[in-house]
Amino acid sequence: MIQKNKWFRIFTNKQGQGTIEALALSVTVIAAVTALGAGIYFSVVHVGMNYMLHEYLICQKTQGATDCKKDFYKKSAPFLVAAKVLTLESSVVFRKQRARLVVAMPMKRTLTFKKELEIY
Repeated sequence: MIQKNKWFRIFTNKQGQGTIEALALSVTVIAAVTALGAGIYFSVVHVGMNYMLHEYLICQKTQGATDCKKDFYKKSAPFLVAAKVLTLESSVVFRKQRARLVVAMPMKRTLTFKKELEIY
């Protein structure tokens, strides 16, 4: 009979309940903030690289291919905190300037951007 009361008291003890609930809540909040931060980062990289690729095409069309690639890498560095550029290719087909960019993102993801520019 004594053993039964001992186990009953262990499971009904309310001391430490607030600590357990706070720990569970903090883990949930940290996971939500991390997921939100990752979503924002992926969005900023997508928009930023899209814009930088467009600027790269304009630079190539107007100034030639002299320093455009160096400028692209230098200006895209703030967007690529946790990512890196794998390939940056450009070509001219008829009068259109084309570029293809592949960016390696965290969590083994890659983003591929393709752009065309035709200045009349």
